[in-house]
Amino acid sequence: MVSLPLVATVARLTYNEPYRIVPMRHAMRAMGTALQSAEYRFGSPRDECRFELRADGEASPIAVGSDEDFFTDRPWGYTRQRDGGTIEYHVVHPRWNTWSSAGGEINGPIGDFYDEPFSSILSGTPASAFIADGSAVAVHLPERIA
Repeated sequence: MVSLPLVATVARLTYNEPYRIVPMRHAMRAMGTALQSAEYRFGSPRDECRFELRADGEASPIAVGSDEDFFTDRPWGYTRQRDGGTIEYHVVHPRWNTWSSAGGEINGPIGDFYDEPFSSILSGTPASAFIADGSAVAVHLPERIA
């Protein structure tokens, strides 16, 4: 899901990624320079979903081999093509810092946006949660691998 039609069009035409265009917004709450929470909303008013996490402590570098490392450092993307082949593309960004989560909540009709098994997984109790500071990301042109 993305909010910009141009991003969805490029993803569909260049990578055959099934991007959907939906309204999105986010809010970061801080006290002074300390992050308190991050909120992410997507969907229209009638089907809006909301994720919110409360930050615990200060941001810290991601430990190599941790869950945070696995979820944030995905240097390669793979997508099946219409003819059954596969493309691979390189994704580059600096290592991010994360805040551990002191709790959060998920609201809304997740099943309207995610198919099974993801809608059930996202609707359940999380095994872990964190906030990443993020950065610009470079997505390189794809190469056919199969």
